[in-house]
Amino acid sequence: MIIIETQVLSLEQKDSLMQLWNNEYPVKLNLKNIEDFELYLNGLSETKHYLLLDDSDEIQG
Repeated sequence: MIIIETQVLSLEQKDSLMQLWNNEYPVKLNLKNIEDFELYLNGLSETKHYLLLDDSDEIQG
């Protein structure tokens, strides 16, 4: 496992993160689509994303 830092997320990364988000948070916080996730991300300031990748470069956290 490795941790990478990025300020910009690809569409594929956003999709993986949205799935992780929806698996971890209750129904009230679920995001229905990528546009909802992008609205959430755009509301953040000075973002840095730390992604935990497995040996296959799949996001685990």
